[in-house]
Amino acid sequence: MFRRFALLGIIGIHDPAAIPLLELHGPTNQLIFINPYEVTSLREPLAFNRGMFARGSKCIIVMVNGYFIAVQEACGDVRGKIKEVR
Repeated sequence: MFRRFALLGIIGIHDPAAIPLLELHGPTNQLIFINPYEVTSLREPLAFNRGMFARGSKCIIVMVNGYFIAVQEACGDVRGKIKEVR
């Protein structure tokens, strides 16, 4: 059910039950769709942990379930997209 509603939001069908997803890009340019209501924090990779994330990672998104998602967009841009949806 979640996936169906999420896909409706992606293709532009305006359904009040649809979950708005943010379209971001991973470090190797793959598309990533995230639920902005499950983001707990954003941070830039620090110099000492750059080896932990793929080259090209500009922002690390920490999700409610504890997963880290590395994206190539700057944290300021991601924060702006989240504020637009919320």
